[in-house]
Amino acid sequence: NIHKAMQILAPETPIDKLPKHQKEFYNELTQMFTMKTAKIVADKYSIKENTLKAIINRGEGKIFKTIKRGEYEKLY
Repeated sequence: NIHKAMQILAPETPIDKLPKHQKEFYNELTQMFTMKTAKIVADKYSIKENTLKAIINRGEGKIFKTIKRGEYEKLY
């Protein structure tokens, strides 16, 4: 069926599973970013600091890679 074909041709990424405002937030981040930059972008999307930290912590190894404390890289 067409749905199965689409999954093969365009596999879903962890980003596709994010809520719309979190996906927009993620897409606006630069490839490498600091927590300070992420907070500025998060404010634009009304994402609170605790939620931002949860997004980054849950996304570690899935959508983010920690470079060093407070510095991250997007994986997609």
